[in-house]
Amino acid sequence: MCAAMFLLIAAAGFYFEHSLAMRGVTVTGEIVEIRSADAHPTYMARFTTVTGRVVVAELMTSPGHGAVGDHLDIVYDPQDSETVQPVGVDPYYLQVAIPAVAGVASAAGGAWEYRKVRRLKQDVTGDQPVTT
Repeated sequence: MCAAMFLLIAAAGFYFEHSLAMRGVTVTGEIVEIRSADAHPTYMARFTTVTGRVVVAELMTSPGHGAVGDHLDIVYDPQDSETVQPVGVDPYYLQVAIPAVAGVASAAGGAWEYRKVRRLKQDVTGDQPVTT
């Protein structure tokens, strides 16, 4: 069950990344605010969509560094202009690779435990493994 959940999270991350890459629009934005509530600051950027609408949105991924007033290239989803992330910062490993690896590891761990329990049961009952 845990493996399936991790793999589902990886699939959702892949779909999001693929969707943004396929239909995203790249524009230049400006950092207008940096919120430092914890160790990871949140960046707010202002940009103008291709339709001329000015949007202020939270970057989904930190650009790594920057100050208020800095300009950076961002990609946004034209169907939801609040979905924004900096160009060149690829959180792919966080949203897809890590859950996928965790899912595979969980599945392998579950299979290993199942194998151990099955062997223990065979040792206790004296059953011989079925061979074909």
